[in-house]
Formats: sequence, C-alpha cells, structure tokens
Amino acid sequence: MEKRVLMWAFVWGLCSITTVFSQEGDIEHAVRRAAEGLSRAYMEGRDELFRQNLSIMTFEAVGDDGHSRAVSRTLEDIFGTVFSRSTVFSLVERRGMEQLLEEQRLQLMGITESDSTVDLGNIKNAHALLLGSVNAVGDSYRVNVRLVEVETGEMVSESLVLDRSEMLETKRRLDMEYISAMGVGISILGMDLVYGGNSPSLDFNDFSTTVFGRPFGVEYKYRPATWLMFGVGIETYGGTVRSFESMSYQYEYKFDYGDESITLTEEGEGPFVLYAEGYGLLANSYFVWPMSRRFSLFASLGVEYLILDIEGYFHPDVEETAAEEKKAIGNGFGLDEFGPQEWGTAPVYRLRAGFEWFLSPRAAFSLKAGWDFGRMEINLTRQWHLDLAEYDDGNGNVRVPVDLSGFTIAPSISVYF
Repeated sequence: MEKRVLMWAFVWGLCSITTVFSQEGDIEHAVRRAAEGLSRAYMEGRDELFRQNLSIMTFEAVGDDGHSRAVSRTLEDIFGTVFSRSTVFSLVERRGMEQLLEEQRLQLMGITESDSTVDLGNIKNAHALLLGSVNAVGDSYRVNVRLVEVETGEMVSESLVLDRSEMLETKRRLDMEYISAMGVGISILGMDLVYGGNSPSLDFNDFSTTVFGRPFGVEYKYRPATWLMFGVGIETYGGTVRSFESMSYQYEYKFDYGDESITLTEEGEGPFVLYAEGYGLLANSYFVWPMSRRFSLFASLGVEYLILDIEGYFHPDVEETAAEEKKAIGNGFGLDEFGPQEWGTAPVYRLRAGFEWFLSPRAAFSLKAGWDFGRMEINLTRQWHLDLAEYDDGNGNVRVPVDLSGFTIAPSISVYF
C-alpha cells in the first residue's frame, strides 16, 4: 500500500512538472502554430516557391491598456524568431519601411492595394510583409496577423486569443533573457578622459601630452540579480595631471676636459607639466533598471586605486617630435632623463550613470558619464633642479598636490556568457 502511494505521488509530481514546462512556452507555441498556418496558406497553389524575403512590420496596438504597445513589440520579436527558422521565408530589415508607409499614407488594412505594395517591394526588396494588430479585450489579447504578398496584394490571415496574464509573463521572461540569464561578462572600456582640475591650461594645447584619462581597460562583471551587478578590472592611465604657467630650473653639467673638470650651470624658466603614466585597479557596483528587452539604465559606485609613474617636462620653444621633446634640456625624470624617477598612488572614487543597449542577446554597447573624486600628492623632494619652494612643508619635503577629480564620459562594449 505504501509503495503504491509513493508510486502515484511520483507519477503525479512528474505530470505536474511536465505540465509546468509545457505551459511555459504556450504563447510561443501559439505563435508558431499561427506562423505555420500563414506559411501553409501562402504556399498553397504554388508549384515552385523559392525562399521569399519577408519583412515584419510594426504591430499596431489597438485600445492600449498600458501594456499593449510593449506586448505588440514582444509579439513582433516572437514572430521574428519563428520566421527566422523558416524554410519558406528569409527575414529582411524593415528599416525605413514604416516611413515609406507614412509617406504614402497607407493604413494597415489598405496595404493590399497592388500599386502601392509593388512600390514597397521594389524599394525594399521584400516579397511579403507581415502585419499585425494587438487588441486588449478583458483578460485576453486578440491578435490578428496578415501575410501580404507584395507583388499581387494577396493576403492570408490568422487570429490568436492569448491569455493576458500569461502574455505579460511571457513578455517579462523574454525581456529578461537579454540580462537576467547572464552570470558573467567582459567589458572593453573605451577612451575615458577626465575633464577637471587636472586639465592643462590653454598654453599647453600644442604640447604632446593630453588631458589625463584612461585610453583602454578591461572589466569583468558578475550579475547575481537582474537589478545588481559587480565588476572588477584594470585600466591604463596617461596624460597631464598638473600644469604650471612658469617654472624656474637650475642644474649643472659636469664633464672632464683633458685634465680639467668643467662645470656648466644652466638656468631658465618656462611652462612646465607633470605627466603621469600607469594603471588603475577598479571595483564597481552597478544598479540596473531594465526599461525594455534591449535597453536598460544603470547607476554605479566604484573605487579605483591608481599606481602612476610621474614625469616632468618643460614646454619646448619649437615644434619637435615627441621623442625629441623628451630629450630637450631640462625635461623629464628618471632613467635617461634629468632627475630621479618619481611615482605616486591614490584612490579615486567614481560615480556614474548611463545606458546599455543590447545589440544581441550576448553583446551590448553602453555609454556612461559621471564624476571622479580624487586627489594625490606627488613627492618631488628629489627634484632639486626645480624651484618648488612654495610646496615645501618646512621639513624639507616637497609635495605637489594634484587634483584627479573631474567629469568623464566613456563608451564600452560588453560580451555576456
């Protein structure tokens, strides 16, 4: 008796699971049946049928209940997915088709006029058009789809009645396919310049150094929930972090001439920049608001730890190549330059907001803008040839402050797995 009860419980559970899985795709199944019916009716009476170019037009939302427009876009996508697997049709882009319809003042029901449809087909290389309308009636959506042959204007149609709650659940599930199913991703970070206190003055616009920024970076992302994502990465850094309208310098050349040791002293002044090169280790938290199947907004908070080599250059009096500028008198710190190598570290706090547009279910483009908050002090005590007395702390230490704060805007491309 006990074994029989367990057996029936197992069978009941299996049937329940099977029912749940079968119901998850009821909307897609209904759309597929409608597409198959349209295809059969379209092929009826044709002896030979080469693969036809099909363009899916924007479905019309009738009697919008607050969701009909979004539901119509979802149904367009589902029909597009079904017809993309068809052996009868090849999907073609509809870009510009709606504008053409508007210009010709064709209504959806009037598109069967032969002269107009021939023009559309010739211009857009479409053999057939799929038109649709979605009407919210009570607890259901009534969907009418029409397949129109462009050359003859002949039309076949199908109607569907879809449960409203199930359709909305399907829409939500399909919308999230672009984002919620993605556990990890990689982002290639584009040029990200920082416009703020570190920007060089106008006198330095012709100098080889640039505004401080991040030319390239890579970020690894993990999304534990639809609305939350974490990222860690590394970025390269480079550019001018501090400019001086005038800097005095004095240094000595010592060399042997025969038995004599000769010392030459040279001094002068001119525009001067501090230039930084290095990398940053970053960590971000993203808060995501999906707006549609492909489009989402986000805000992010993050911190980046910068590790930078510091160089200093006087502005050359004449135009020279970048290599010649580095060899100019009085230029540079470190090896093969004048003065020891300097370096510095600093945390930068990042606040961003932006959008992400999915080009496909796995690839997305994003653009974000925001503000960096950071400050660094560069120890230039060893650069004795520079006149930095105003930055002496009284204990023989020379620390030059650098403002790393500023406005930023940058693109990125992401691939999710």
